[in-house]
Amino acid sequence: MQYQTGTVAVTNGSAIITGTSTVWLANVIAGDFFSVQGDSEAIYEVLSVDSDTQLTLSTNYGGLTGTGKTYFVHRDFTATNNIPLLYPRDVDSSRIITRAFNTIDGIYSDTAKLSSPNIFTTDQKISKVFPTLTLESTDSGYAVAYFQNSTTTNGSYIGIDPSENFVLVNTEATDLSLATGGVNYLTLDHSASEVLSSKNFRLNKSTPVIWLNSTDTGSAIVDYRNSVATVGAYTGLVNTNDLYLWNREVGSTVLATSNLARLTIDSAGDSTFSGDITVNKVNPWLTLSGTTAADTRLVLNHLGSGYTASDGAALILDSAAVLKLWNYENTDLQIASNNETYLTLDVSGGELLASKNNRIYKTSPRLYLHATDSDTSMIQFFNSTTGSTPASNGFQVGIDSAERPRLFNYSNTSMYIGNNATTQWWFDANGGLYSANAT
Repeated sequence: MQYQTGTVAVTNGSAIITGTSTVWLANVIAGDFFSVQGDSEAIYEVLSVDSDTQLTLSTNYGGLTGTGKTYFVHRDFTATNNIPLLYPRDVDSSRIITRAFNTIDGIYSDTAKLSSPNIFTTDQKISKVFPTLTLESTDSGYAVAYFQNSTTTNGSYIGIDPSENFVLVNTEATDLSLATGGVNYLTLDHSASEVLSSKNFRLNKSTPVIWLNSTDTGSAIVDYRNSVATVGAYTGLVNTNDLYLWNREVGSTVLATSNLARLTIDSAGDSTFSGDITVNKVNPWLTLSGTTAADTRLVLNHLGSGYTASDGAALILDSAAVLKLWNYENTDLQIASNNETYLTLDVSGGELLASKNNRIYKTSPRLYLHATDSDTSMIQFFNSTTGSTPASNGFQVGIDSAERPRLFNYSNTSMYIGNNATTQWWFDANGGLYSANAT
């Protein structure tokens, strides 16, 4: 229906139309037809609706200047070719009909096409070199070829859309397939909304990229399955933009390069590396974080030690948060720096051997020796000439099983007691006690 509420003021040579008691924002849009009744045979196209009381035409108004004029805005057109439609009580029908026929005449300049359209009941063929079938739209709408049969509702089409995009569209609730050589290569599965390919997919270009872009905040993944996989595996971004390499099957996940497995995660969740691990960053960290209060271990194995949790050696943070350096093998444990051993835990004698001087740097330092039974607790001193048998060589300081302090020299030598870098007392090899100060 035409819109005719209020009156207008028009000015010859101006595209601005001013309304009185008009409500144009809710009732008029760009592209509608505007005309002043009884003033001119011209119909103008609305370029823009500026407010409820102002319109701008696509061309300047060519009629007489005046105010309080009766007008109409024609708002009804066909969807495809924008041909004006008439309704009861529309005014100036002759002008609308004239405009409609002029539009039709512009679309179909060949009147034979109106009276005798080409409807074929047999196959058609173009026999020539480089045959071409051209579909040219007279406006900015679609230019497509439609395909239908007796069972389709809307069929399918191929062509270009108003944005000049090439489109291949199936409007039916069925799959869409791409085939060549009589073989189906690609299927758009309607029921599962998936793209299925029956062949390998390859991009031959410089810097090829395959984009998976989720239209919401969900996952964007590539799923992998074969004939034996139940749920398969996938890679991609999951929800919070975390990159996942996820195996849903009860099997191992392998990362490989140069055709060699570098990292294997087995079904129990254990990871096996076949190469060195390097962390290249400022202040690098290698973090092992346990999900329970049980021990967290960094276990070191090799071919000779075995590969179970009780083989090799381990750095352990136990359930009580105590840090342990643990050797599971019947071998020594060494601590070294600058490629030199500083401390050895001797497995054969159960002893701690130091190759360097040891110092305790703290306020009121103490060295505790605590026997786990009621036997002696001693510090033994050896050198290269005394021998190294604890019960018969060197010098011993400690406490015996009867809780008596013990200062004992096993060698056939004198024993000295000094103060301020000076000998004060000494025992000779025969047990004689001497004083350096007669007092």
